[in-house]
Amino acid sequence: MSFIKVFGLISASALGTAGTIYGGHSVVDYVKERNKLKDKLNFVEYNLSNIEAKHRQAINTLVTERDALKTALDKTRWALERGKDFIMNDIKKIRAMKGTLQGRTDLIYKSEKFLEEPYRKIAENFQNASYLTQT
Repeated sequence: MSFIKVFGLISASALGTAGTIYGGHSVVDYVKERNKLKDKLNFVEYNLSNIEAKHRQAINTLVTERDALKTALDKTRWALERGKDFIMNDIKKIRAMKGTLQGRTDLIYKSEKFLEEPYRKIAENFQNASYLTQT
């Protein structure tokens, strides 16, 4: 046997037979307990890292959703601005058409008066003529 193996066996037997240390427990018991606690610590750290990863993933998802909502809001704002511009242009066109229509209506009204005048005179002359023929 090599020196390391022999020294390891001697150390192990010495630790195992060292008697009661710290309240009736051997060093081997403390080593076993320490190993159990290390395993529990590793398990807890593993779970914690999984939880942290899930939280990071949830945060990344929320950030992505926030960015998507900001983009949608910007697009909506842009569309509303464009829509407002289109509506304002339509209002200007309607006002211009209203002015043109009012002008045409006035022109038609005036032309009707101009047209009515000769007919009215003809009707008056006709009435005068019929009055003359009746008497």
